[in-house]
Amino acid sequence: FLKDNLEVIFFSLIFYGLSFFLLIKEYLVISNSLFFYNFPILEFYRFLIILICFFCLFFGKKTFNKYIFFLIILNLFFLYSSFFGEQISFTLPANIYYALRFDDEIDEFFFQKNKVILINTFNIILPLIAISFLKISTDKLNKFKNLSINICDILLILLVLLLSYKYFFISLPRAISIDNLLINFHSSMYFLNIYFIIISENIFQKKEINFFVIIKILLIFYCFLIGDSILHPLICLLTFMIYLLFYKKNKYVLILFSLFFLIILISNIFKLSSLNLELIKFHLIDYQTSGTVLHSIFSRLEHIEYFLFLSTNLNFLIGNNIFYIDAYTYPHNLFVDIFITTGVIGLIIFIYLIFNLIILIKKKFIKNNLFILILFFQSFIFSNLSGFFFNNTILIISLAACFCVLKPKHFSIS
Repeated sequence: FLKDNLEVIFFSLIFYGLSFFLLIKEYLVISNSLFFYNFPILEFYRFLIILICFFCLFFGKKTFNKYIFFLIILNLFFLYSSFFGEQISFTLPANIYYALRFDDEIDEFFFQKNKVILINTFNIILPLIAISFLKISTDKLNKFKNLSINICDILLILLVLLLSYKYFFISLPRAISIDNLLINFHSSMYFLNIYFIIISENIFQKKEINFFVIIKILLIFYCFLIGDSILHPLICLLTFMIYLLFYKKNKYVLILFSLFFLIILISNIFKLSSLNLELIKFHLIDYQTSGTVLHSIFSRLEHIEYFLFLSTNLNFLIGNNIFYIDAYTYPHNLFVDIFITTGVIGLIIFIYLIFNLIILIKKKFIKNNLFILILFFQSFIFSNLSGFFFNNTILIISLAACFCVLKPKHFSIS
């Protein structure tokens, strides 16, 4: 059973595991179960990744893929800088640069150095090694996509029920942001974007569109609306347009769905602005008011400026130890993450990988590869706006999967 389904189990756990266990954690909190309330459910999820990786090492057939090898080297550079690199420092304290209030808190990321290192070692480097033992064929990917529909159906129902309860019974009556009510909210709903890729592919490849498909799409965007998300539906729009342009369908369908996505984005802005016309204008013209779209973009540019131009001892060659509690927050951009922690060497490795991925797409692309490529594209866009590169399991493993699916030259190791 494991030999026949190892790839499917591996990818299911990597791409949906975090969403599933975060949702289960929220349900356990609601139920107030004394037995499970303090159960380390996310640690259990990360242990399962380690377990399935060892199954891959035991049952799989080892091959050498130079691109995955370079990905492992890049992550080892991060571990080296975290242990032995000089701690990064700045000319201007974060509280002055960001004009922080007394009650503003330093990002929890900086207090979890050991946790981030463990995640990188066992949930990124180990899976990168494990994926070298897997035979990722078109049949295996199709099997994974078919199972994904069943998994995502369940996750979608769980998320709709959770968001509805949190929003209508807690958030609205108490005037509390739903972000403050859910742990790692955006991570728990990330599966919706993967789900949307599969639905889009079925619409275009199999011409599968019926009442249930429409209901699923509406529920996906219901979750985006309740969750005050603008980036998620925007990524879905880009995904849909890629499929639409690739399959060259009727231009009127493009116009229709573009209007649909636009309505979703506008409605999210209206909801974020509490239907206040003045606040709605702020989203388009004010970058200083917290919560506006422009402020979200501006704050990320601030993070980049702070790390690149206000650091006093940046090691351009091999990077620095980023775990410095006075930094307030990390860069929220994968290129800056890589440069700050692994220097020019790490950045060259990553650019080399992206450059070769583009070459492989030109040479070896077939329609069945589109799913995994868009999965990487989605996580790549997200990672340039949020999250930290070296604990982003979905981004790094989806990149490795692209190199496996596009079948660059490799050889077996006895």
